[in-house]
Amino acid sequence: MNKISKLIFSVILLTSPLSYAETVEVVIFDNKENVNREHLLKSADAMLSTLQNWPGYISRELVEVSADKWIDIVHRKNETAAIQAQEKAMKSEVYLTFFN
Repeated sequence: MNKISKLIFSVILLTSPLSYAETVEVVIFDNKENVNREHLLKSADAMLSTLQNWPGYISRELVEVSADKWIDIVHRKNETAAIQAQEKAMKSEVYLTFFN
């Protein structure tokens, strides 16, 4: 696996008069030398269609920081949904293709 820094944290968002908690997963990674931008984006799009079908999904941003550095940000309704998604990801062919 290429260099991946992973941070999961809960963000409390306040609205009036109610509040809710959202979990944000942030993955910072460098793409492999033999993977071009178009291939990475194609794999990311394939992964998104799977991700959107998992419970608790809210949104995703894939940010290109430089020619080979990316930040993948996934918003989920709560920490439980984030943990369940991580467990599913380790068994998902689409995810494993993106990770490789």
